[in-house]
Amino acid sequence: MEQYTYTEIIANNPDIQLIEAQGQYRILLKNKVDLYSVLQELKEKYAFEVLSTLTATHENETFRVFYSLMSYSENTEATIEVCVEREEATIASVGSLWTSALWLEREVYDLFGISFTNHPDLKRILMPEDWEGHPLCKDYVIPESYGEIDNRASAITQDFNT
Repeated sequence: MEQYTYTEIIANNPDIQLIEAQGQYRILLKNKVDLYSVLQELKEKYAFEVLSTLTATHENETFRVFYSLMSYSENTEATIEVCVEREEATIASVGSLWTSALWLEREVYDLFGISFTNHPDLKRILMPEDWEGHPLCKDYVIPESYGEIDNRASAITQDFNT
C-alpha cells in the first residue's frame, strides 16, 4: 500500500503523524485523537482485516499502546501507536472491530492496568483475580509472597546478582 492511501486519515489533522521506515508504516495518534474512528477507517476503507498484536509499554507517567494491523488483500501492514497518560489510562475497546482484540485488551489490562471502555468482559487473564498491581508497570514491586508461595529471592539468586 502506497503512502498516499493514508492521506485522508492524516489530512487536516495535526494530531496524526505518519512515519515510514523500510516500507512499513507507523501511525502516531496524539492529543486524544478518536482512536476507534481511526482504526475503524483503517479496517473498512484500507482493508486492514487483521489485528495481529495489541500491546503496551510503560514510560514514566505515560503508556504507549501499539496496534499491529495487517491487510492480506493489500499485502501490507501498519502499526498504530497511541499515548495514554497513566492517570487517564482508559481507551476505547476495538473488540467490535476485531474479536482478537478482546483477549489482547484483557492482557494489556492485566499487565499494565489500562482499561478499555465498552469491553464486554474486562478482567484479569494471566494473573489471579486477587493479584495486586500490574506486573509490567515500571514501578511494580514484586510481593514477598502470594498465598503460600514465597517470592523472596533465594540465596542462589542473591549470590548470582552480586
